Amino acid sequence: MGYRSEVVIAVTEDHADRISKFLADADKVAKNDLGTYFYYKSVKWYSDYEEVENTMEALSYIPEDEYGFIRTGEDPEDIETQGSPYDFGLWATISISLPDCLED
Repeated sequence: MGYRSEVVIAVTEDHADRISKFLADADKVAKNDLGTYFYYKSVKWYSDYEEVENTMEALSYIPEDEYGFIRTGEDPEDIETQGSPYDFGLWATISISLPDCLED
């Protein structure tokens, strides 16, 4: 199965069309007043994958205050951020997954 990450990328509307060609296979795409969001629930996000490399290179041309990127891995300390994710209402949290017997 391989190591999986959760990834969200948000960009202002000025950059949404340009970046969307790199993010066409996102699990969910949504918009609000802050921008357009591309979300991947469980993806193999390896820097040596061509799609990932192209996406990250495209983001490097966008001013840091006009995009937000967060990637969390399977390990609790594996969190990567770029740009200004907080400006888009994005942040990473660590939580505990509970067994069914503890769920309400």
